[in-house]
Amino acid sequence: MSNNVENFKTELYELLKKYNAILHFDCDECSDLHGVTGERMTVEIKGVDYTLNDGMDLNAYDVLKSIKE
Repeated sequence: MSNNVENFKTELYELLKKYNAILHFDCDECSDLHGVTGERMTVEIKGVDYTLNDGMDLNAYDVLKSIKE
């Protein structure tokens, strides 16, 4: 694995540990094998969920948009 990947994982680990955070993929309760709706990426910090992006992925721009909201 490249150093960039290892560095990313190390920094992500340190952030999650620092803020006692968990990253989640979530979707609507009515989602099933026929389709997924309401997909979103969330972070749980100390038991409170915050939506970072609507969709199944997350990138730096998505995080930046969530800061501005």
